[in-house]
Amino acid sequence: MVHAYFPSSSIWYDYYGGQQVSPGTDGYADVNAPLDTMPIHIRGGYIIPKQTPGLSTAQQKFNPYNLVVALDSNQKAQGYLFLDDGESIDSIVSGNYAMISFNSTRASSSQYVIQATPVVNGYTESSKLSMTSIMTLGVQGRSICSLSVNGQPWSWYGFESNIGRLFIQNLSLSLSTSWKIVFETC
Repeated sequence: MVHAYFPSSSIWYDYYGGQQVSPGTDGYADVNAPLDTMPIHIRGGYIIPKQTPGLSTAQQKFNPYNLVVALDSNQKAQGYLFLDDGESIDSIVSGNYAMISFNSTRASSSQYVIQATPVVNGYTESSKLSMTSIMTLGVQGRSICSLSVNGQPWSWYGFESNIGRLFIQNLSLSLSTSWKIVFETC
């Protein structure tokens, strides 16, 4: 067990379990820290893109991506993903890169929207890359009434209402085009 400080101006989530950390009035909370596991926490308001690892950049290059969306107290989050070939030293100067913006908002009392928008799309290989799953932390509601991906109903998801964690799975969303996920809680 570790007595850790969490700035009170933000919501914090346990990376592995998805639970919100509840520090005391002094900003400290006791968190599990077994010797074989690094205690990692995510600040609410941010979206973290992750990629399935490989043994080299060449091997990892086309592995799928997934997102961790950590909602803040206003039920919003944002993040960016920068992509290039992993080897060139002048990708920004040459324009051979992609930048994708991710945003999550609470559009109404029960509706959430997660969107991806390519800001720069100069890396041609980004069309071969896809987002395969999204985990959203801090969702408020007892259950998910509906979920759609680019306007199409989607049934591959799971929701843990006790901690507000939503898993959306079996996606194949291109990182070179815009996409939108909408879900309603009830």
